[in-house]
Amino acid sequence: MARPCVSFCFSSKISPSVSLESVVLIAVDRFGAVVYPLRSPLISSKLCPFFILATWIVAMALISPYLFAYKLVQYTERFVCELHWNEVVGESSYFDNYTVLILVPYHFIPLVLIAIIYRQQRERNVSKMAIAIVFVVC
Repeated sequence: MARPCVSFCFSSKISPSVSLESVVLIAVDRFGAVVYPLRSPLISSKLCPFFILATWIVAMALISPYLFAYKLVQYTERFVCELHWNEVVGESSYFDNYTVLILVPYHFIPLVLIAIIYRQQRERNVSKMAIAIVFVVC
């Protein structure tokens, strides 16, 4: 009965990670299509299966410590799946370090990357529109 608990909790952690990686790849692909419209796509259709597989592998690797930390605990009349880092790593600050290690490169950096990409894309679109307006008016 413990395996469904661990599987459910593990998969619930992987899905947002894969989604985040996918959003970053979509942002990079859109940026390439808008900024360099005549070039071949940055992420070609031949590379798509590789990137899909890579997003799942990276997500599973980063979330894998949770496989060992979730435990099925029995209370009076029910079972609960709980996170028990201390049983896995002892009385250390591993969980705090792991959380920071995941948050900064895996959430903060992609957020900044996406913001920069979309900002440059918007500035390029505004520049194109300004050039088009000046051309039409003249």
